[in-house]
Amino acid sequence: MENKKSTNLALFSLLALALTLSFVSASGVTSFYWDGDNERPLYLQPGESKEIFFELQNMVGTDDLNFKVSITKGAEFIELIDSNEVYNVPAQTQNIKVNIKVTMPATAKIGERHNVILSFSAVNPSASGFSLGSVFDKSFDIVVPENKPVIEEKPVKSNNNSYIYMLVGIIILIAIIIWFVRKSKN
Repeated sequence: MENKKSTNLALFSLLALALTLSFVSASGVTSFYWDGDNERPLYLQPGESKEIFFELQNMVGTDDLNFKVSITKGAEFIELIDSNEVYNVPAQTQNIKVNIKVTMPATAKIGERHNVILSFSAVNPSASGFSLGSVFDKSFDIVVPENKPVIEEKPVKSNNNSYIYMLVGIIILIAIIIWFVRKSKN
């Protein structure tokens, strides 16, 4: 009887782990600008506009993702250039561009700073019923500088710990199997 309970618990644990690992994804958003520690604002002179972009990626799995882009804060400073707000990101792809136009008001003063936030909601378009997705908020400041600094535009990828979660899950799965095998031998 004890052996049957152990086997059932092992099967349940394997099923739970398999379901958990199916939620792991490596989707993300790349940005040239960000706020917070080691901030990298976008510098614009009063009345100046600049077209920038964010890059979407979907690097793990076989399912395509749709990203819905919305302006959460600062709509008076930024606008989506593309005609649609939903971007399809096929599996195993990166560098799908989301084009944005940023404008500093003509009345802005030196040192003026405005924070803008864009939300990128990722969902699986083929999922039916209940579906889990990710939301990536990207925020950055637009600033009127005293002297416009020269900044090399090199994107920084979003932190994504999917591989770490998957590795930890596999290690836990192996530990559970070893534990049940040893327990069933006793």
